[in-house]
Amino acid sequence: MKLSRSGFAIAVVALLIALAAPSMAQNNDRLILAYTVNNASDACAWITTYWSYKSEAHWRINNGNGRPNWVAPNGVLQGQIVFNYRGLTPQIRFLAEVRPSAQCSGRGGTRIGSSTKDYPATQKNGSHASGRLVGSRASGYRFEIR
Repeated sequence: MKLSRSGFAIAVVALLIALAAPSMAQNNDRLILAYTVNNASDACAWITTYWSYKSEAHWRINNGNGRPNWVAPNGVLQGQIVFNYRGLTPQIRFLAEVRPSAQCSGRGGTRIGSSTKDYPATQKNGSHASGRLVGSRASGYRFEIR
């Protein structure tokens, strides 16, 4: 009877290891990307961060840490995105809706989008993306991403 109990125990342990292996692999496939958006312009802007994978046709709004928010002139928005599948080439981009003044309220404004930044499968956790809204009402606005 002891032999069958230990055989059963070995089978249970093997099953638990087999079930844990995929979740451990998934954690290794994650990419944690921190980002900072600086508003180096003369106007207030509503900043939205979007993320996707290169193989997908749609973009998602980051609603976690760093969700869409007003960023005053010379202000900063910081956030983080956890990509569950590093091998699918995660992407990030920003959209700024620039108000016609430094007032951070209301609706409307000029939309200024950034280019898309890809993060290949070799990208390491702890990576950082930087976006910067620059310009003025007189010269126009543009979004830079690194």
